[in-house]
Amino acid sequence: MIFDIRGNRYRLITYMDLIRQVCFVKDFLTHDQYDRGKWMKAKTVKEDGGFFWTTPHHPRAAFELNTPDDYDVAVLAIDKLVNDGAINHQHPHNDLFMSLFDAIHAYEKVHYP
Repeated sequence: MIFDIRGNRYRLITYMDLIRQVCFVKDFLTHDQYDRGKWMKAKTVKEDGGFFWTTPHHPRAAFELNTPDDYDVAVLAIDKLVNDGAINHQHPHNDLFMSLFDAIHAYEKVHYP
C-alpha cells in the first residue's frame, strides 16, 4: 500500500498482512524520490549475512539480533523477502519472513522504544 501524505508531497510505502495485522514499512519518500523509482529496486544483503537466507530448522525458529550490524542485515533481508512476495502466507519463505519480522520487532522494542 502506498499512502500519499501532506497533499501528495510524501509517499509512505508499506506491505500489509491484514490477517496477522502486520505492517512492514518499506520506505518514506518525497514525491520526487518516489518518481525516480529507486525504491522499487532490491537492496543487496552482505554475503556475510547469509545465515538469514537459510530456512530455520523449525518453521518459527527465533533469530536473535544482538548488534546494529545484525539489525541492518535483517532489515535488508526482510526487504528482499517482501520484494519476493514472502509476506504472502503461501510463499515458501513466509516462515522465514515472520521469524525475521519478530526478531526485528524485538530489537526495535529494546533499542528504539
